[in-house]
Amino acid sequence: MSPELIGIITVGVALGALMFAAWKWLADRMDKQFAASEARIDKRFEQVDRRFTELEARIDKRFSDFEVRVDKRFDDVDKRFEVIEGRLSALEQRVARLEGVLDGLREALFQRAAS
Repeated sequence: MSPELIGIITVGVALGALMFAAWKWLADRMDKQFAASEARIDKRFEQVDRRFTELEARIDKRFSDFEVRVDKRFDDVDKRFEVIEGRLSALEQRVARLEGVLDGLREALFQRAAS
């Protein structure tokens, strides 16, 4: 083997080793970057999940407050209807009494007219 061929093979092996080392370094660096990116993404997901949980709790509280207010309003309306029903019942009794009086007067007038 000539010295030139040995030199070319040596340079080829050296370049191959250098490329392998560079690829290994690049792969390790990419793995670290991917791991760091995944960690940041996981952190953001945790923040988003926490924020959604907080918003969900706030929405649930607002809905429960709204339900309490609506229930209170319906209770007020129910009470008003009970008062109106009582007044209508009293009015029915008065009208029935008036009808009785008018029926009695009519009968009395017809008996006078007939006699």
